[in-house]
Amino acid sequence: VVIPGSEPLCYGSRCERFDGKATDRPGERAVIPDLFAERERMLAEAVARPAGEGSGRRIGLPRALLNHELLPLWESFFRALGLRVVVSNPTDPAIIAAGLSGVTAETCYPMKLAHGHVQNLLDQGIDALFIPTLINLEREADGWAESFNCPYVQVLSSIIASAIDLKGKGVELISPVIAFGWRGDLPEKSLLRVGKVLGKGRAATKRAARIALRAREDFRRRQLARGREVLSSLPADGKAVVIVSRPYNSYDPALNVGLPRTLRKLGI
Repeated sequence: VVIPGSEPLCYGSRCERFDGKATDRPGERAVIPDLFAERERMLAEAVARPAGEGSGRRIGLPRALLNHELLPLWESFFRALGLRVVVSNPTDPAIIAAGLSGVTAETCYPMKLAHGHVQNLLDQGIDALFIPTLINLEREADGWAESFNCPYVQVLSSIIASAIDLKGKGVELISPVIAFGWRGDLPEKSLLRVGKVLGKGRAATKRAARIALRAREDFRRRQLARGREVLSSLPADGKAVVIVSRPYNSYDPALNVGLPRTLRKLGI
C-alpha cells in the first residue's frame, strides 16, 4: 500500500517475512565474506578444464556426495592418466527432477540427487562412470578410532547399477573398493589399485597419485588459510558460527537450504 507522504506498507503475504514497512525487509548484514560462495568458486576452478583435453575415454564424475570434497583429487588423478574427465553440472531443477524420478528405493535426498547427477553425465555422453566403493576417509584427529562413511555412500555404485541400465547404454561402471583411513592403507595405495583397474602401469599411476594428492591438499590448504584469515579479522569480542555437516549437505546449494545466506542476513 502506498500512501503519499508515507513509506510503502506491505501486507497479505503467505508469511510475515515481507509484512510491514519496506525498510524493515531483511537484507544482508554479514560481518564476514560469503565463505560458502568462495569455496564453490575454489571447487569450480579446480575442475574447470574442458572435458575435451586428453585422448582417453570420457570418464564421468558425479558432483554429488563426497565428491564435493574429493573432486579435485579424482579430476587431477584421471587427467594425469590421460583420461578425459567429465564432471556433472551443478545441481539444478533438471538434475533434481531426474534424481527424484530415477530412484528405485526410498533413500535420503542427497542420494536421490546423486541419481540425477549420474543421469546428467549420461546425457553428456560419457564412456565410463567412476563411483568408488569408498569405505572411509582419513582420521582427522588422533583420538578417532575410525572415520567410516555412510552405508548409502559406500554402496552408491550398486544402487546406481540397479536403477540405471549402464551396460545397455554402453557405459562401464568403475567401482573399486577404496579405504583412505585404514591403518597401513594410505591413500596412495588405494589410488594404485584404481590405476590397476584402469589398466595403467604402476609408474604412471604413482605419478598420477602424487599429482592428485597434491591437488587435494592444495584445495584443503586454501580453505583452511582463508578460514584462518577471516577468523583473525573478527573483533576481539566478535563471535562466529561454524556449520558442521557432511560436505554434500553444507556445500551443495540445493541441500543447504540457504542456511549460510540466512545467517548472513542475521548479521552472523
